[in-house]
Amino acid sequence: MVQKNKKEGNGSRLPGSVMEHVGRGKAEGLERHPLTRLRDEVSSLFDRFFGSWSMPWEWGMGSDRFWGVDVLDEDKDIVVRAEAPGFDPKDFDIHISENTLSMRAEHKDEKEHKEGDIRRFERQQSTFQRLIPLPSNVNPDKVEASYKNGVLEVRLQKTEDAQRRRIEVK
Repeated sequence: MVQKNKKEGNGSRLPGSVMEHVGRGKAEGLERHPLTRLRDEVSSLFDRFFGSWSMPWEWGMGSDRFWGVDVLDEDKDIVVRAEAPGFDPKDFDIHISENTLSMRAEHKDEKEHKEGDIRRFERQQSTFQRLIPLPSNVNPDKVEASYKNGVLEVRLQKTEDAQRRRIEVK
């Protein structure tokens, strides 16, 4: 029977039967060498510390990684709230196409500092873009958007037949 390899915290791969003999603690009545125990403890420490963090290649470069979006289904409206700090209301471009709400914002800031003969330029650019799928029961002609304290709120009115009604049980 072939045993699968197990991965040890330090990256070494050993067959399962070997791992059972050199695993943590005592193996077949023999005490492990102190440097081996130290190496295992340091390896375990690094695994615990870095194990829960995402690696740079897992981060993703999209702005949606940083700003949250909430979609609420209220009685007469669908409300979309998006965290988008650092923008002005004029920076936003909001569209509804078919059953998708498209929210986009771009803000560019450029500053020039003069100190004697030295001129220094600072440029900053922020972008925000989210696509939110919508149910087909939204009236695209009755949409309101507001931006306050870094939160964009878009209210989409439901069509008359899609609004929530209380149904009496008989």
